[in-house]
Amino acid sequence: MPLQTNELTLHIALATIPRNQELAYPKRIQENFYDDYIRQTNENYKNSHESYFKDTGNQENNKTNTVNILYNPLKYYIFGNYDIAFISLVDSYKFAQKLFTPKSKSDENNKNESEEDIDHEVLNPHSFQVLTGMVSGQDESNFLRNFFFERLRDKDCKISTFVGICNLKINNGLLVGTGYFFYKKVLEHIKKIVSNILVQQQDDPSAISLTMQSFSWFEISLIIFSDKPERISKIITKLREQKLDNIAQIDSSDIDDIIKSSIYAGVDATNNKEDKYRIDQIMQSHIFADTHSYFGVNYDQFKDKEFMKNIPGGKLDLKAEIEWQVKPGHLANLVDIITKHLKHIDPTKEPEKYYNLKHPYLITGKTDYYIAEKESPDFGNTHKLFQIFFDEETRIYDYVKKVKTNIQFQHEVKILPENDKPFSENSPQFVFRKKLKQLAISPKQINDINSKLKALKVSRQIRSKITKVFYNYNNGILDSILFVYFTDFTGFIDSVIKLINKTYSDWKKLFSDEPFDTESSLSVKDFEDSLKKMLSDFEEAYEIRMLNCYQFEDISDFDLDFNSSIQQILTTYSGVATSVSNLFYGETVVVAPLIQLNDNTTVANYFSINYNVYHLLSPEFVFFTITKEVLNQYKRDDEYIKKRISNIIQIEKGFYSEISKDEFLAEMHVSGQIDFDYLYIDFIRFYFICNCDIKLFEYWFWMYNLQNASMYEKVGIISEEHFKKELFRLMFLAKSYNYLIGENDCPVPELQNYWDKHFYKISKSISEFFKSTEALLVIKGLKELVILKMFTVTDKQMDIKDDPATGEALYEVWKKKLNPQGPPTTILQESLTKKAADNIFFPGGNFYTILPQYINWGQCLEYFYTTSKEKFRKGQCILYDSEYKKPGMFINALMYSYLKFLYEENEGKVHLLRRNWEDGHPLKCFIESEQDDNIYSVDQTGGTFFYNPKRLNSYFKSRNSILQSLWHFAMIQKKDQVETFLKIKSANSDGK
Repeated sequence: MPLQTNELTLHIALATIPRNQELAYPKRIQENFYDDYIRQTNENYKNSHESYFKDTGNQENNKTNTVNILYNPLKYYIFGNYDIAFISLVDSYKFAQKLFTPKSKSDENNKNESEEDIDHEVLNPHSFQVLTGMVSGQDESNFLRNFFFERLRDKDCKISTFVGICNLKINNGLLVGTGYFFYKKVLEHIKKIVSNILVQQQDDPSAISLTMQSFSWFEISLIIFSDKPERISKIITKLREQKLDNIAQIDSSDIDDIIKSSIYAGVDATNNKEDKYRIDQIMQSHIFADTHSYFGVNYDQFKDKEFMKNIPGGKLDLKAEIEWQVKPGHLANLVDIITKHLKHIDPTKEPEKYYNLKHPYLITGKTDYYIAEKESPDFGNTHKLFQIFFDEETRIYDYVKKVKTNIQFQHEVKILPENDKPFSENSPQFVFRKKLKQLAISPKQINDINSKLKALKVSRQIRSKITKVFYNYNNGILDSILFVYFTDFTGFIDSVIKLINKTYSDWKKLFSDEPFDTESSLSVKDFEDSLKKMLSDFEEAYEIRMLNCYQFEDISDFDLDFNSSIQQILTTYSGVATSVSNLFYGETVVVAPLIQLNDNTTVANYFSINYNVYHLLSPEFVFFTITKEVLNQYKRDDEYIKKRISNIIQIEKGFYSEISKDEFLAEMHVSGQIDFDYLYIDFIRFYFICNCDIKLFEYWFWMYNLQNASMYEKVGIISEEHFKKELFRLMFLAKSYNYLIGENDCPVPELQNYWDKHFYKISKSISEFFKSTEALLVIKGLKELVILKMFTVTDKQMDIKDDPATGEALYEVWKKKLNPQGPPTTILQESLTKKAADNIFFPGGNFYTILPQYINWGQCLEYFYTTSKEKFRKGQCILYDSEYKKPGMFINALMYSYLKFLYEENEGKVHLLRRNWEDGHPLKCFIESEQDDNIYSVDQTGGTFFYNPKRLNSYFKSRNSILQSLWHFAMIQKKDQVETFLKIKSANSDGK
């Protein structure tokens, strides 16, 4: 049983404190970032939920004081490359998108800021990193609410003195192919270890831990709160030692299935998954491939000069190494300041008693000097030294650029027994690493490609960048930690090589007697332009996957599109795009578009699909568009469909004559709206995404378009020209399938004027056009082509071939798997048969010969929805496994079901947020007038807007169930993807 996702999650912000602003920066972040967000949002929600941000705690214990528990951070001073951590409870991923910096404190009415005020508000150079993700667990939301209440309430707070933040990367060899099944095992194992170590509550009453499934390059963030720092180090040490065998000793259920499903078993050289020796080898695999840890002290306690007096015994045996990046020639000034500071704190002791100030260590790297403690390790000495930074009058940064503190915990290494041997060359782990090398591009192949580019007269700069692409790809794909994100690039790299080889092959024909089509050959400029576009796609996709990974974890988050790391999200949607591509093009054609994040609109080319950040966090917008984006390049990969569409148009030459007879249609044709590519793809989406439900298609058509900022004028009104084109496109599709868009079907009142102006004209033009024989023949031909394509897709998924009964058998498998409590089969058959009678599926006869296949397909989709909607509502993820048989069909069903779920939750009504034309702010009167009958409104500036926090929480839960389902699906499919690539590499061992 999968864990339930929740309506709340954690937001962790790690930041360096700007120099000389040690006290001001945390205060400003609290007041002008967190508190400002609370004020602004609470003002919007005050009439629908006055206590939105507040909680009253446990009433049974008479804890009746209220406290802001959402967006109210716990602050810890941390040691390492960051200085402070803000840990808060949130219910919106949009918050993670806010630039982590305080807003201006000045009131908008006060325009006369002094230079001193401006200087105070400008932050000195600093960096930050934001971590967020999903929290799972049946009662986790209540647990989190109580946790933050107990630590934020005004009286008798449970405040842990120390915190450990540990980011855990699960071993890809075990995770790929098992996904959530293994993740859940690991999560349960972590909680058992933490619970066992923190069990001594009598001397550590506030000890507790939190876990979050991260969107970043690692899967789990573990946060440990304790008054005993040695327990934090013990937990981290214990976790780093864990093997799969340790999990099996505690809970052996499903371990065999995890082993057999893992990619370690998938690349087994002997193909003998039952071999006991090899299973034992996999059992010895470590659970975690990497960990990154931060240790910190409660900020408010640490800045208190009396901090150590509140520590039992007044001493902590914690060794701290403080490294000073000193400006050249200023070491003596630094030593002088430290000396005076320590004398001021304790005049009875010489500073040399604390630190060896006269003989610091000169060290290499960014940091120049390390001043060692003289006596036994005592955290009190570190605290004394840190008072320098909390003293606003200290001018230490006149001489120091940066200070870095590392905390060292003692650890005893266990000596390995003599019979403990490293993995052999036949071990699954060794074989797996060896197999990964087959996915890399060999130096010989890189040199060969470079020689071909040189022969093709490609510029030196582009040749160099192409070479760099291959080496960067190799660095990612050969990294056992990161390779799971770089399998996304394998199809792209293959496309680059094929383009270069084909261009070179065509060029060689100039010097032979082979026939050569000069018109289709690329000029040097055209070829370079194609390569430059591919380079741009690679750079965008590569950069965001490498940002803040374990190799560059502590750099500033400089990406402009996303303010937190999202490697998991990107690779998840890449898995979806790959599955849809395989469904329509076949697995032998490696079409795996890179998912990018570099634009505010959804755009795609052959090599990449760009989504804006708010689409990535709202899967419904991806679901409605991803098929369109994948199919945009069908002319390159579906030669049969390309030729058929061309033949249809050529046969009915009178089609364009009919268009030219109507002024409006002629205008639409010139503007590219009567485009057979558009029509073909829209017809496919109508079948594949919406299961031939025109109301569902119409709803998401407007929901997507109305949150597209490019559709609007500066004053906030939708572009009339854009609206006219979109309305025509929808009405043309509906008319093609004998549906009627009615005169009262305007999606939102804001469009009524445009609707009234253009609806009748468009309706009349389309109706007259469809009376012509030429138009009907072309549309009929196109519909037949679409149904043929959908039949081949259905056939592939249902395994129908010549026997429809096999499709029925698969339907029965799904029915058994889903155990539905939905409408009986006869109702679904009647519904689908009616669609047949209305010529929705197949125009002009011969439908009943293939009707059973579509009944089976449609029933699978409907049953999936029937059994999924309550799971969406409860936040339960739907996990793909081998019993579903067909991954493409599963992802189709998941997309359709979630779109239909939100459609029905919103009662099929499109809602658009109204904004003030002058300042762009949401209109409060409009917010107050909205009822609870809709989940959200689409926002013309992009994304969604919620009026009611309860509906926001409901959506947050259902959306998380989808994100987790997709992540699991992607991890399962990664195994098949890697194995497919390996087969292709083996079949083309020369790399050509």
